[in-house]
Amino acid sequence: MFPLIVSGNLFRFTVCSRSCLLPSKFLIPVRKCTNINQAPSGFNVTVVPSNANKYIGRWLLGCSGMVIGAVLLGGVTRLTESGLSMVTWKLFGEQPPLSRSDWEVEFQRYKEYPEFKLKNSSITMDEFQRIWWMEYGHRTWGRLIGAAFYIPATVFWFKGWFTRAMKIRVGAMGALLAFQVVINAN
Repeated sequence: MFPLIVSGNLFRFTVCSRSCLLPSKFLIPVRKCTNINQAPSGFNVTVVPSNANKYIGRWLLGCSGMVIGAVLLGGVTRLTESGLSMVTWKLFGEQPPLSRSDWEVEFQRYKEYPEFKLKNSSITMDEFQRIWWMEYGHRTWGRLIGAAFYIPATVFWFKGWFTRAMKIRVGAMGALLAFQVVINAN
């Protein structure tokens, strides 16, 4: 069986692990397929909306904008030296301190780290809270980038909206994003 993907008047036809776009007149010389019901028997048909590339482009543009925002927020985090104010790192379920006693416990953990001992030994609780919230915002933004990338990528992938070349690119971007998570966890 050969996948035949209906998208306007172009069909994606895969043979021997090669993918190419062919005008329908080259793919099916006998008759032109304009919808899924007209596909020849023996073909596995996936309908791709004609505006799929527009959705994918907007998604990638949005992810790019979020990454630019993360770079800017990371720069501010670095300039305010608040990057190590959160001494624990959890990918999911990280809760901010909600009470005064929670803040005291968090501040005591921070006091055990070299950043406090070498740079911020005279920091007050209010100053600590300010840099802590800066780092919390940075980490939360990173989690949002992950969700904004992986959820639509998974949906588009399983709907069959990616070409072979795009699958390679999206897979590489996803691997780089996962690698960034691993780097930040250590």
